[in-house]
Amino acid sequence: MSQLTSCPRCSYTLRGLPAKHRCPECGLGYDEHSRIWRRHPRWRELFWPAFIYVYIFSTSFGVFQTTPRYITILILLCSAGWALYIVYNYLILIRHGRFAAVLPDELMLRLDKKESISIPWGNITRVAVKPSPLGAVIFLKKEREVKDILGVFSKRAEAEMFVQCASVQISKLREGDVSLGETHET
Repeated sequence: MSQLTSCPRCSYTLRGLPAKHRCPECGLGYDEHSRIWRRHPRWRELFWPAFIYVYIFSTSFGVFQTTPRYITILILLCSAGWALYIVYNYLILIRHGRFAAVLPDELMLRLDKKESISIPWGNITRVAVKPSPLGAVIFLKKEREVKDILGVFSKRAEAEMFVQCASVQISKLREGDVSLGETHET
């Protein structure tokens, strides 16, 4: 969990802007209570692809002495391509990975690499921790719909903190501090 340093919708940097403001790029509202939970890839997730890359690359050196030059170049190009693929996926996970953001007007989620969903607080009845697999559950007013948030939290304490922050926003709505709205995707 952290405070917003960049806009979850457009990635515009928010450093140096007032605590309660709107993103200058896309207009997303945030304040000093806004929080974001991101799932950053762990070194263990990169270990096996990196291990396979190092194994293939190191074992191919023995092949280099007995194979024609064009096959050696092909093996080196494939190894370099594999390394670039690993780095590219790592960067995509960091920039476009899963997140859950508690904002003043809405709950924003990205549960895959492309689609982010904004759910206004008026459309949420409650939020709860989901123990297995670790995550949270959002109960929506619309036809008793349930939305699972999986793959964002690495510890139960993070999921509990998310539920606590979201519950504060829902209780503010009930007191009349947050406006109602419709669910929309971006």
